[in-house]
Amino acid sequence: HLECNSKSGLRGPQHAGLDPAALAAAVLPSSRFKFGNALRLLSLPHRVHEIWARDQSDSTPIVPSDWKGGQQLIVYKAGDNAILLRELGAPGHSALSRLVSGQTLESALSASGALNEDGTRELFSFIAEARLVVSVSS
Repeated sequence: HLECNSKSGLRGPQHAGLDPAALAAAVLPSSRFKFGNALRLLSLPHRVHEIWARDQSDSTPIVPSDWKGGQQLIVYKAGDNAILLRELGAPGHSALSRLVSGQTLESALSASGALNEDGTRELFSFIAEARLVVSVSS
């Protein structure tokens, strides 16, 4: 699942995301974000990202890993067309999933109640720096 989404799911070109300053200036509680098509949100039943990343980088023998428990990831394309993965906590994944589905900022954050102020700041800093949003409407 992870391999498929990191290779075949993002074959198109990187979208032109909003500049972080422009995104920050446009955001209101009633804002809805339109995300580019160069991202996928994954909710996996096992913690496989570390194993997958290790196996992509070298051919050393696989050692036992603790892969028990779920893992939420975002797979996205960077400006240089590199495909990147980032682990999200469950609250951040929930909020981002709601935003991607078209909910307002206020609605997405209130429905993802476990996302604290620092988590919200970190999530939106990532969204802005990765230029995942192509437009904002209110």
